[in-house]
Amino acid sequence: MSKLVKIVLTGIVLSAAIIGIVVVMTPLTDEAIPQNEASPQSSALVANKELPPTLDQYPKLTSPTTLDLPKVRLVRETKALQEELREAARLMTEKFPQDSASWHLAAQVESELSQSAKAEEYWARCLALKPMHFGPYLGLAELLTSKGRFQDATQVLQKVFELGGSTGEVYLKLGEAYENQGMLKESLEALTTGVRLFPQESGLLYGLARLQAQSGLLSEAEDNLKRTIAQGGESKQNLSTLAGVLMRLEKRDEALAIRERLKEIANQENSATGQGDSAFQLAYDAALSIAAFRIFEGCGNLCYQQQQYPLAEKYLVRAIGQDPSISSVWIALSEVLLHQSKYGDVTQVLQRINELEPKNLIYRVNLASIALKLGDIQLAESTLNEAVKIDPNSELVLVTLAKLYAAVGRFDKAKDVVASLLKLNTSPEVLQLKVNIEMAANQTGTRSP
Repeated sequence: MSKLVKIVLTGIVLSAAIIGIVVVMTPLTDEAIPQNEASPQSSALVANKELPPTLDQYPKLTSPTTLDLPKVRLVRETKALQEELREAARLMTEKFPQDSASWHLAAQVESELSQSAKAEEYWARCLALKPMHFGPYLGLAELLTSKGRFQDATQVLQKVFELGGSTGEVYLKLGEAYENQGMLKESLEALTTGVRLFPQESGLLYGLARLQAQSGLLSEAEDNLKRTIAQGGESKQNLSTLAGVLMRLEKRDEALAIRERLKEIANQENSATGQGDSAFQLAYDAALSIAAFRIFEGCGNLCYQQQQYPLAEKYLVRAIGQDPSISSVWIALSEVLLHQSKYGDVTQVLQRINELEPKNLIYRVNLASIALKLGDIQLAESTLNEAVKIDPNSELVLVTLAKLYAAVGRFDKAKDVVASLLKLNTSPEVLQLKVNIEMAANQTGTRSP
């Protein structure tokens, strides 16, 4: 099963949860700036009118860090991982039997464990609940195709269009189903349409190129194969097909060069994985690990949608154990922890997100917001200053930094940041921020040290 399919099949539950937590945490609103002596912010953040607190003097709240989050992939014995996946599927269908996503996850587990009859049964139960996402249709269609039931697969895939949408993978699988029924014209039409709608999907482009080669459209096949390699990289499959096309086009030297490259790849694979049963086991374990990540992530996302936050936390942390390098699962986990007010854990998760997404300043602003909530002004300031170094012209970062300085009574610093902002933008919002900070500074009657 291709990586694209796995993403589509398991990413059906929680697109909203991986958008980012900036929607949940509004960073440092204007209310954080003391407006007058009677406001709660004025008494809380500027406790001493004679001398506003410095960063070291600012009171810090405590919020325990409870999670031990891995930085490297946790290796599990194959049989234990298989049992863990089965247990996750059982729990999802038991707790959420009326949610189509639970049966979709259970079907994926059975499909990964080569239990095709159970997988088909679970996908049928999923489709009976009329899901509005494409993953179950793709999963069942692929299973039916593997069983040689191409007409049934075609009918399942056609239902995706009835939902009012599609993906590149739908067109690829539809083209393959038509091809296996000997309907080459329909297959070419489906693949051509798919490439037009989803030009960046290299798997779909390769599917079209392969069929073009089979149909004698050699020049078109050559162009699309080279586009495939440029977009998705080399593979034994696309290089082998290209070499065959070039030979048929009598481009012998180019074809021979590609065949030499294929030999290099084969030698590298043999030296890396060994031979025979051990190589097969290594390949299976790697594929199962990838599948496990997506399934655990899907379980976490499903539990999030059902507002079962502790269970969502458990499965998202488990997904991180399978692959700590994918930022989407960390972002989803930060949402789950935020709903449980586990701000200490949110802080360490956001720090990890910033390591994975160093140029995405939204997550740095969010980290600063949580740090302020915990009273860790030093972390808030350092985080925002790091963001300024990355992009000195980010209005989001500069506005947040100005509000932070004003919130702790460091009005000279706040005014300096606003001056930088005004060089970028003289919008009404920035001008109002300038006025608010000047009023707050005058009302406290102090200047920051």
